[in-house]
Amino acid sequence: MKIFYVQVILFVLSAGLFTAGIYLGLMKMRKYSGGLVQHSTFTTTIFSSGVILALAAAAGPYIVEAFSPHLHAQAEYTPFSSEKRELALTTAKDRPSKKDASALVELIKEAELRKKDFRAPEDYLVLSTEAWRSKDFDSALAHAFQGLSLSQDDIKVKAALTLRVGTIYADMKKNNMAIQKYNVAISLDPTFPWPHYYLGNLNASMGKNKAAEKAYKQAIKLDPGYAHAHNNLGNLYNKIGEHRLAVSAYKEALKLNPDYANGHYNLGIAYDKMGMMDDAERSYKEALNADPEHAYALNNLGFLYDKQGRSAEALKAYKEALKYDPNHSNALFNLKNLNKKLGLSGNAARKNSGVLI
Repeated sequence: MKIFYVQVILFVLSAGLFTAGIYLGLMKMRKYSGGLVQHSTFTTTIFSSGVILALAAAAGPYIVEAFSPHLHAQAEYTPFSSEKRELALTTAKDRPSKKDASALVELIKEAELRKKDFRAPEDYLVLSTEAWRSKDFDSALAHAFQGLSLSQDDIKVKAALTLRVGTIYADMKKNNMAIQKYNVAISLDPTFPWPHYYLGNLNASMGKNKAAEKAYKQAIKLDPGYAHAHNNLGNLYNKIGEHRLAVSAYKEALKLNPDYANGHYNLGIAYDKMGMMDDAERSYKEALNADPEHAYALNNLGFLYDKQGRSAEALKAYKEALKYDPNHSNALFNLKNLNKKLGLSGNAARKNSGVLI
């Protein structure tokens, strides 16, 4: 309970005692011929108690905290160091780096072990993000709102917590509420690129391509090194048939992060759609160099081989895709068609694919 609430309670109690004193005084008073009024000792005690409580409440935290060390401890949280604060803020990113992700595991453990009364807003940002990624949206919202409710002047942390609420609403398909939160995060910190990025993602999913393009470009303007924003702008261009613009956006993303597997994979798709098969093959292989278990890159590489009549290589690629993702629907469909084309069926098809067809 905060000191403010203790003060309110004291004021209410003092008011109650004053009222009771007045009532009892009126009931107990006796008029004499000389006009003197006589009060009982009990009434005087009630009035005195009311005065003491009122003074204690008016004195505020100086008196209340002195007599309530436990309440004082609950009203404070442990401030984060600047290094830990920055690390906590990385949780607002779409995909933290492997190094950051590893450090965040320790930060999450610390937040979980810390008593609720001593948690800082950054603790709640970390916990909310972890719950969000685990699809526990109720807990994620509760943590985010708890962080926002704390008295703190760090605008960047407030903006990050507000952004997190927006991403939770987006995943819950509450799009209008998500957009409202993204805009609040932007108003809190106009230099914050991530709300624009998420706004782009949401608009793209809703088919609002112009709005999505504007949001991605604003994110990139605020942070030219934002590889994911370049990548998703490329995805948008690919979707609307602007493949050359998509290639340009993907190349920017890969210039910033050469090991970005999805960037290479998406670039391969753009080349594939432009009929540039050699470039597409090279990009899919680059994706697999960055992530050997990238089932989507393996499937697309298999399909490219299939179109070129390179059946043995296609079969191998499909099998690899299904090894890492046995439920990959496109790989299952493509492998089944290839087996039919090769005249394989029954046991031969199963042996060839490594999965039941």
